[in-house]
Amino acid sequence: MKSVMKNLITIKGMPVLTLVLLVVLGSFFVKVTAQDPAPGPVYSENDALTDSIVKKLEGTITLYLTEQEVDVDADAIYREMCDLYTLAAETGDIDLYVANYTDDGVQMPPDEPSRIGSEQIRAVMEPALTLFDAVCPIYPQIAEITGDWAFGSCYWSLSLTPKEGGQTTTFDGKGMDILKRQADGSWKYYISCWNYNGPPIVE
Repeated sequence: MKSVMKNLITIKGMPVLTLVLLVVLGSFFVKVTAQDPAPGPVYSENDALTDSIVKKLEGTITLYLTEQEVDVDADAIYREMCDLYTLAAETGDIDLYVANYTDDGVQMPPDEPSRIGSEQIRAVMEPALTLFDAVCPIYPQIAEITGDWAFGSCYWSLSLTPKEGGQTTTFDGKGMDILKRQADGSWKYYISCWNYNGPPIVE
């Protein structure tokens, strides 16, 4: 039993109360299992059954710690996604722009139908990124994560200047985004919805 206690108390990061309860319950369980009041085999602390119990207890605690110790920074994740969006738009990189969305991603722009899926998003955005130089800083405001979903709100500004020359049109507005965690742990836009704060300014 000393070896059981030693293995349990060396695990780091477990809240004290939870760890104590697990140790007590684990000790009780091992004692009950290792003692047979009726005639039969008597188990020692080094037998396979005890070792199996210890491993199961340690595995449970390890899983708990793995789930609890993951420190997900919602603000940093949303900031990174906004920066990637800005980078793709300002460099005219349509492949990066589309890759920022899930394959079934949705854009919900003002005064237009929704764009659903990579093909529709590419079809609308590729001409815009080809014909205009864009400056589009995004200013994240609120970000939260729940499981494999993240939610963010932002303010944004967009200036478009024809590459062949002409006046610059500037918009500003606000948006709401839903992000989805991918199988590899990365995040992508799942739904983007935005609107304008007012009419565009032409310079």
